[in-house]
Amino acid sequence: MKKTIALTLALTGAAGLPCAALAAAPQNPATANFNVTITLVKQCSVTTPANINLGTYGAVDLISTTATGTTSFNLTCTLGTAYTIGFAGSDDLTAGSATHQMKGVTTGNTNVVQYQLTDATAGASNTTPLSASSSVISGSGTGLPVAKTLQAKVINYTTPDAPDTYTDTVTMSVAY
Repeated sequence: MKKTIALTLALTGAAGLPCAALAAAPQNPATANFNVTITLVKQCSVTTPANINLGTYGAVDLISTTATGTTSFNLTCTLGTAYTIGFAGSDDLTAGSATHQMKGVTTGNTNVVQYQLTDATAGASNTTPLSASSSVISGSGTGLPVAKTLQAKVINYTTPDAPDTYTDTVTMSVAY
């Protein structure tokens, strides 16, 4: 009996299946491939600058004083994305002008105080007065936030205007 048992083990293999059945068994595990995809597009985002308060002056004193103020914001654009930033006041002297105007808030006051905005960021390449389109801040995104500083400065103030609070709403547009 020992010979018969030994012969049976040799023909069936380790799993107890015939040797021919081991060769034809399917592979385990079965495999398949698939892709994971995301599409990124260029983008810029900007933080809202704080309001600029040029201070309180006597209507006559402002003639001999330089009223200025600044604000800052951060701009983040995708790496390599070219951008321009333009500025338009709600009461601009003319559309696209770099001379902006603040109007009095008191009903019936038609006086205006003119001002200009400039890029006061250290190392700024454009230090001319900024407008909606012709004089803008431009650059290329780094993928990281870039701090920018704006300065507002009263200009052309040669005759005292009526006492009032003068204001203008500026729209900052980032094109990329």
